[in-house]
Amino acid sequence: CVCIWTNVCRNGIQHRKNCWQDGVLGTNCPIPSGWNWTYEFQVKDQIGSFFYFPSTGLQRAAGGYGGVVVNNRDVIAVPFGRPDGDITIFIGDWYNKNHTVIKSTRNQPQYETFWTGF
Repeated sequence: CVCIWTNVCRNGIQHRKNCWQDGVLGTNCPIPSGWNWTYEFQVKDQIGSFFYFPSTGLQRAAGGYGGVVVNNRDVIAVPFGRPDGDITIFIGDWYNKNHTVIKSTRNQPQYETFWTGF
């Protein structure tokens, strides 16, 4: 449960004719805790693997991210054979503390060096 307001960005996906659905804070109002929101955007002909994540606070550190895979339409030929399978692999930061603890300690002097590289 994300118990704070959030929004979700999708890196690499072009938002044709609806840039107000890109999820960036300022173009969308944050989604209140406990609410649902369905982002609607067109991915026509944008074949590939993409990444979504919240752009506020430390919500990505809390695990609020994932993958979006856009497959080609049958009418669009691709220059390679159909794959036997598909997996999405994420490589990211690992934390040994809860994101709420990290947020509460990030302004303390002993963590200053750590956060400059964050």
